[in-house]
Amino acid sequence: MAGSFIGFEGQVQDSVPEVPWAAYSLRQRADEGFALEQASEVGRALLGLGAGPWADDAWLSRLHAEDRLVVLRALTRAAREMSSFVVEIRVGVPEGELRWIELRGAPRREPEGHVVVRAIAHDLTDRKRVEAELRASVALTRMLIEQAPVAIAMLDRELRYLACSHRWLSAYGQGRESLIGLAHYDLYPSLAERYRDAHRRGLEGEVSGADEDPWEHPDGTTRWARWEVRPWRDAAGEVGGIVLLAEDVTDRKRAAEERRASERRYRQLVELAPAAVFVHCNERILLANPAANTLFEAGPAGLTDRELWDVIPPENRDLVQQRLARLAGGQTLPTVVTRLQTIAGRRIDVEVSVASVAGPEGAQIIVVARDLTDQLRAQEALRTSEQRLSAIVHSMLDGIVAVDETLSIVLTNPAADEMFGYAPGALLGRSLDELIPRVAGSRTSARWARSSTPGPTRGSWEARPRCSSKACAPTAPRSPRRPRSRA
Repeated sequence: MAGSFIGFEGQVQDSVPEVPWAAYSLRQRADEGFALEQASEVGRALLGLGAGPWADDAWLSRLHAEDRLVVLRALTRAAREMSSFVVEIRVGVPEGELRWIELRGAPRREPEGHVVVRAIAHDLTDRKRVEAELRASVALTRMLIEQAPVAIAMLDRELRYLACSHRWLSAYGQGRESLIGLAHYDLYPSLAERYRDAHRRGLEGEVSGADEDPWEHPDGTTRWARWEVRPWRDAAGEVGGIVLLAEDVTDRKRAAEERRASERRYRQLVELAPAAVFVHCNERILLANPAANTLFEAGPAGLTDRELWDVIPPENRDLVQQRLARLAGGQTLPTVVTRLQTIAGRRIDVEVSVASVAGPEGAQIIVVARDLTDQLRAQEALRTSEQRLSAIVHSMLDGIVAVDETLSIVLTNPAADEMFGYAPGALLGRSLDELIPRVAGSRTSARWARSSTPGPTRGSWEARPRCSSKACAPTAPRSPRRPRSRA
């Protein structure tokens, strides 16, 4: 038996001398398991086994747990049918590295009736690594194409889709969810000959394209496109197919045709805008709408043809010059609140937004100004009201504590500070629990929970407060209740 295995090992190694083959001999046991009887030196090293004999399942324990049943099934089927087998499995070596091997073998029945399987194994780890890297590379390429912000498609030499971007699928996929595997000419059977010729030249390694090219869409409309056909090459440098790039420029051409109409609409929009709008170039006002003429009290002559500085107070002119310089440098300026002046010199507070557009004589500055007079008056009235309310709260003899939805204290009056024994302002930001602790399951806790829910509540309840000093009297209020809604 040993001699025949050695001969078998030698035959295996002599068949492909440069490949480190591992040879094994396994005998089927009475329980239909398989015991490793012999292994070549390379085979033992591959499994991390020492010199035999080995325990019945010692070799099996070296295999990856998910692959053990795969090998046993292959061996059992081979012994039952007296046929060869090939499996790819993973082996864990003592150093902890996981390696892939290809195990192939064939059974032979011994004279005494036992079945012996002779198998050889070859390390596939490097090949598997390369395959994994190739799959990752293909997946990355496909992902980059799919996520590309342009319409792009990758076709093989048979002009079947290998990948395409979402934009390509949306623009040229005719409503399909995927184009992978579909032939381009099946998608566009009536494609013009000039495109087919560009595809043929692309497969020969040539780049071709056009900046503006009319073509008939399957829906019957005429579209304009900028397109390009480029060859892509495989690892050997051979042309593996073509890459199609396309950009629909129909909208751009239509926009050019509609520019004059758009300019007329723009002028009408400016004229009808409720906000004050004027346009100036080289410090001269070119256009002003009626709202701007009214805001700046320009009279019947209006603002048109006046100097920009007629509406800029002298004290703000340096600031305006700085903003114009930043705008000329390509910066986007934020909306600001500033002070301008009427033609008569009366100061007005306004909110101003500006933008720059190219014009035939230089940059044209669009100014939108909103009168803030009423808003500032309302804000001043609100401040006065708040000050009055604050004075009332702080003068009350009853302690007042206001909390937010998290029960954090946001306001106290002097009476409350004195009641709880804290310095003025010391309670702000603290939790109300620090003053009136809640006990789980108590009525106080439930009432806090109801009080902290959205919606108005009113009332009060008895609780023993926690104070910073002993001079703190308990309160005796009523139970809170949520007002009934009036349906």
